Amino acid sequence: MLTHRDFSAWIVSNNQPLPEYLVAVDEKGSRVSCWIPSEAGKQFSVHWRDHGSNVHTCSFISLDGFVVPGRFLYGTGSASREGVRSGPTSERPFIFAEYRDASSSGDCNRNAGTIMLKIKRVRLEGHKRANPFQTVPDGSSRATISGHCVGYGDERPTYEQSPSTWQIKPYDRASKGSYVTFVFRYRPREFLLSQGIISVPQRKARPSQRRVTSAPVATAQATGTLITPSPSPSPNTKKMETMNTSVKAPFFPGLARHRTTQNVRTVSMNEPRRNVPYPGEGILELFPLLDPRQLSKNASCGEGVQENQESQSENMN
Repeated sequence: MLTHRDFSAWIVSNNQPLPEYLVAVDEKGSRVSCWIPSEAGKQFSVHWRDHGSNVHTCSFISLDGFVVPGRFLYGTGSASREGVRSGPTSERPFIFAEYRDASSSGDCNRNAGTIMLKIKRVRLEGHKRANPFQTVPDGSSRATISGHCVGYGDERPTYEQSPSTWQIKPYDRASKGSYVTFVFRYRPREFLLSQGIISVPQRKARPSQRRVTSAPVATAQATGTLITPSPSPSPNTKKMETMNTSVKAPFFPGLARHRTTQNVRTVSMNEPRRNVPYPGEGILELFPLLDPRQLSKNASCGEGVQENQESQSENMN
């Protein structure tokens, strides 16, 4: 949508506003221009809006230089034009058409390939008879510079024309010309791309990702049968006979060595405290069990342990 001096204008095709490229504003000439993509065979319509000027306006639409009456706006609101009236209750819609005869000798005017909307500020001075019906130009009689031109579709019904229209005068001395002009230069999309008017969006490179591949695994869906894992092979008995008992113990739990009560070691907490290179060292000491036969019959179990500790201490000294 182009906007300038409290007015906006845009072109609609396929029920969507056409995108506008390289918008340029001429402040001195009150003129805004842009480029739009055209698609051959598609109808289009011209739309504009008064954002609240509070001044009556009339408009004129130029299609490749052929002028079509627009609409009146009364200080605010929106209007549009979809075709040129061909009868009291009929019109021919605007379409983008292909230029049929490239060898035609028709003259290429400066307005070829443009849709121009001129808006004038006016005063309403009574009524006059309605505008006469126009004869639309033949697209093949005018040369174009892009391969497309404005064409006019088959007649279709529209609202009945009013028998009269407004007689107008300029709003003031400064309003003799157009208050604002919107120019849409239409070209095929391929042409706009080739000229750099439409920039091709660059795709962002995706970071490379490592993929881990594996051998295909057969599934029940592929083979139609359920797959169960194969059983683990039993140990080779001939090799097991040559193994040491400690090696065979994990395979034959019955060969594991069981501890007896005589092999159980006790822990003493009565060892005298001494300096150690790091905390905690020497707290626990393991001593071999004494033979009960070496203990006196009247000695208690605790005394035997203490004597053993003292003898062990002497041997260490």
